[in-house]
Amino acid sequence: MDPISIAASSIAVLQAGYSIVVAITGAFSTARFIARTYGIAGLWITVLGSKDVMRSEFEILASDNDQIATNFKKATQDESSMIAVASTIAAQIAITALSLVDLSETHWTPRGLFSISLVSSIIAVYYVSNQYRTIGRCLSASQIKSWITNEEVSTSAVLYRFLSEEAAFEPQLGAGGVYARPPTA
Repeated sequence: MDPISIAASSIAVLQAGYSIVVAITGAFSTARFIARTYGIAGLWITVLGSKDVMRSEFEILASDNDQIATNFKKATQDESSMIAVASTIAAQIAITALSLVDLSETHWTPRGLFSISLVSSIIAVYYVSNQYRTIGRCLSASQIKSWITNEEVSTSAVLYRFLSEEAAFEPQLGAGGVYARPPTA
């Protein structure tokens, strides 16, 4: 065998080995980032989650632009509304199917599947409504980022700021015994 072909083969093996090492270290660094960002639930998100949503969330977490987070919030709320409507329709279909006249004469499998469809639709409506309400309470980009990373989303700081501004004046009894807000300058 000539030395040039041995050198070429060795270089090809080294390149393949390098590519494997890069892929493995990249997978470990991605797994570490997801585990650090999402916690132990990150493993399930990686396996069962949408790659497009994860890409959007990573973009929001890395960005300082508040408009991106606001657009994500709006898109998530719109998607939640669509899921709620679709799940409500599926639940209605399952209810209608369970009330069919001759359903008692069929095998138990269709009845079980109709019941599973009904329960899963109700669960979907509940959780998507909860998600809509929760993300709707996020008022700033930092709160949206906290929601994405599953940190405690708290509007208490905003509420505290609002109440402290409201507490800056003493309520005065107005005409007819109604408390009136003093005029702002």
